[in-house]
Amino acid sequence: AFHTAKDLAMVASADYGLMIWDGESTSTLANVLALMARGKKSVVWFNPAGEWLTIANPAACAELIGRMSDAARASAQRKIGWMEKLQELQERLPGM
Repeated sequence: AFHTAKDLAMVASADYGLMIWDGESTSTLANVLALMARGKKSVVWFNPAGEWLTIANPAACAELIGRMSDAARASAQRKIGWMEKLQELQERLPGM
């Protein structure tokens, strides 16, 4: 609960996100989605591929999620419901 509250406070006060991600952590993915919901970008170091990715719209976020393993994607769906959140963002931010 502490980390969730901390993450929500950071999302509210941040101008953008800078994250280092292992491709599995659901909290990092949740933060990317929360920032995007507030119209904010994230720059993510995607450690498995050794590259920086800018997540500025739902399509880029879907591409990021597509890089996860099937098991990590399923776990993230169970824990944070990323499919519904991404769908909501796609509907709310068309053309982004």
